[in-house]
Amino acid sequence: MSQGDNKLKLLVAGVGEIDFIVSFEDGSATNNSKLIQVELPEDEMIPDKDYMQTRSSDTVQNIWHFYYSVSITPLQGLEGQTNIIVPGIENFPVKIADRKFIPVSSQFGKPMFKINLPVGKYKKIWLVVLPIIDWHDLFSPVAVVTLKNGIDKVVCSKILRLPGDLDWWWTKNFVYANYATAQEKRTKRNVLLPLLSPNDSDWKEGKPPHFPHYDEWADCRNIITPSCVLDVIEIDLPETQNLKSLQFETVGVDPAFGILGIIAEIEKP
Repeated sequence: MSQGDNKLKLLVAGVGEIDFIVSFEDGSATNNSKLIQVELPEDEMIPDKDYMQTRSSDTVQNIWHFYYSVSITPLQGLEGQTNIIVPGIENFPVKIADRKFIPVSSQFGKPMFKINLPVGKYKKIWLVVLPIIDWHDLFSPVAVVTLKNGIDKVVCSKILRLPGDLDWWWTKNFVYANYATAQEKRTKRNVLLPLLSPNDSDWKEGKPPHFPHYDEWADCRNIITPSCVLDVIEIDLPETQNLKSLQFETVGVDPAFGILGIIAEIEKP
């Protein structure tokens, strides 16, 4: 077991496999492992005031200027903070740079970020990211996270989609018409909607005028700050193993991200 979410399968005779999730958030699952933070290269970081340069569409940027007419920048609400508490690993404060992030953006000329990982046998990876995405990116893959071993072989890859895996970064305090996908702690992030009957055209949760449906929007944990929403991406490895590198890349020209932190669970020596 690892800290955070553990995806398990239960084999039931006559029924088959049943998928379920067990979560540990107090560190009780890490007796034989420890959490570490991967140091990010400071020379590749940019200040959050440059976030507008990461999107590829002038139209989208004009929309953002309309919403953020009070000149809010994403990490303004974290000014002066040296660490944040990440849901799922609350017992491990994550260090952050003051109002800076690693940009991953085609428009910015950096569609991929790759970092070598410290030596160790890895069980799980967490990324804390600023998702600079919006409704123009809906119903599509927006990023891919890839983990490779010492011989440069892919051992794990996760495609991130919107909705499903991520929020967009606007908070409900600043976005027009309450279009925030993260408004409070999700109570149903691991619960699938029931199958529709032949007479149903849509789930009651999906009928207008309600949009977006934040409780069912994504299965990620998030951090809602006074000025932005940060997403926590969990990546489970199929087995404990040595890793060499982590690669985060965008899909398409519009999506953009800011990486604030990378945390890993590794076996104790």
